[in-house]
Amino acid sequence: MADYKTTFDHVFRAPQTEVDIFNVDINSLGCWKTLISMGFEPDELLVLFRQQYCIEIWKQLKGELIKIQFVADLLFKASVKGYLEEILIKLQNTFSLPCSGVVCHQTLYILNDCMSSILKEWLCWSVVYLDTGNDSATATIPIPSYLFNHSTLTIRH
Repeated sequence: MADYKTTFDHVFRAPQTEVDIFNVDINSLGCWKTLISMGFEPDELLVLFRQQYCIEIWKQLKGELIKIQFVADLLFKASVKGYLEEILIKLQNTFSLPCSGVVCHQTLYILNDCMSSILKEWLCWSVVYLDTGNDSATATIPIPSYLFNHSTLTIRH
């Protein structure tokens, strides 16, 4: 199962380390900027951010139920950046699930038991694409249906 501490440390890696697909510049987040402008010190804000704000994101994501750390890290980043719902709706629509944009037991099944290399690649490219500033619900990269066979999946609605 995915681990919150590992995910947080991976996504909010210190700025002097090499940047990768998972990294988020904490100083670029709107919530961070707002709280800094209200007089919070960066050190105390980091504690609040890590122990309150991000732990709530982790709980809503159901991160502890995601088996693949890599997937949990990407979805956590997407949530922090504000485009998790777009990614989940696209995934849910592709698998004919109710499109709620939240992680439900059916979505967890896809994330844990059906995460092919094609879906992992799609998830990576969607995060990269949305990081470039494309913010419409149609901005996610379509999942090419010919690259995987989800017709054999049994998903209980």
